Amino acid sequence: MNINHVQNMTTPKSSKKTLWIAVVAIVAIVLIAGIYLFYTSKQTPAPAGAPTPTKKIIVGFDVGAYGWPWRTQHIQDFIQYAEIYKAKGNITNYYVVASGPDVSAQISDIRGLIQKGVNVLIINPNSLTGLNPVIEEAHNAGILVLSTDQPIDSPYSINVVINHTEWFADMTNWVCQQLGGKGNIVIVTGIPGHPANVARMKGAEAVLQKYPGCKVLATVEGDWSFDVALKNMLPIIQTYRGKIDAILEQDSHFVGVYKAFEMSGIKPGDPDFPKIWTTDYTLQSLKLWLSIIQADPQFKGYIRLNTPAYSVDSLKFAIRLAQGWRLNMSNPRIEQGKTYAGITIWLPLPPAITNNDVPRLLDQYKYMEDTYQIDYVIPDEIVDQYFLKP
Repeated sequence: MNINHVQNMTTPKSSKKTLWIAVVAIVAIVLIAGIYLFYTSKQTPAPAGAPTPTKKIIVGFDVGAYGWPWRTQHIQDFIQYAEIYKAKGNITNYYVVASGPDVSAQISDIRGLIQKGVNVLIINPNSLTGLNPVIEEAHNAGILVLSTDQPIDSPYSINVVINHTEWFADMTNWVCQQLGGKGNIVIVTGIPGHPANVARMKGAEAVLQKYPGCKVLATVEGDWSFDVALKNMLPIIQTYRGKIDAILEQDSHFVGVYKAFEMSGIKPGDPDFPKIWTTDYTLQSLKLWLSIIQADPQFKGYIRLNTPAYSVDSLKFAIRLAQGWRLNMSNPRIEQGKTYAGITIWLPLPPAITNNDVPRLLDQYKYMEDTYQIDYVIPDEIVDQYFLKP
């Protein structure tokens, strides 16, 4: 396996301190990673009149902040599919680097990938605009640049992302509907200033304006961390005990918020325990979710997947583009220079999980570790709809 630059996945450090991972270890990690919808091997031929496919496609994948299970699986998914595509001859080689949360470190690592001779760059960015100078450098070197998971506001990058505004708007709308348009909500956010968090909060705010009876008691910083969500929720529960009707949280907070209620002496079925929550899609969270339903059948949970396999979706688009496929710019989910400076490919939202899905998913993934996130890869036939037909 020709990867070969992955940083330590447990303790984020500067990109200058890079750990080379043994091939056997990477293979072991990849083999335990399950995919909700697996690879469709049949590849549609390139459109008639398309340029001659690139003979060598060398992909560089750079991930910014990491160290939590979602980002670990995000990288595992990419490696799993990159190996499949390499075996099939779709790509020649690939490199993966985890830069950490510092923008300057990510810029340095991207330059390192450019020096390695990649002709495709897929980036999960730390900043909406902070990487623009190095992205322009890559473009001037003839490198195809795509973002994954989060957008980049550069004319030289193609965003292959879900609409995070649409994603959190969907969950906010669900909460408001479950409340019947009236009730008190506590929102738990991601990392302040982070592109995904900023976009998500815009979605929540837009929906809440349509439901004047739904009041936000508090907005709590969760940082996509169990521990941070727990710590910051404790004083909120003390202040608003008995007044919280719903928890509107982004992914990665559910267990921490639940523990905050538990430490406050509030358990499922108690009058002070909210009956409406947006939850999470790790197996640990699904097990907790099931236990809450069993304790209180009136509890209602909902989560729209935010799949780690966005890295795979971006790789699928990257390979087609590098082979000369042409985007169908009349597709309503493709825009240029509207939301962001470059081309943005809006992926369809992944499936949602409700109470009814929890037992089935726990049975389906019963052999996976608790940190596993229910995953979803866009089928090839859906990806092909974004391109001109042969």
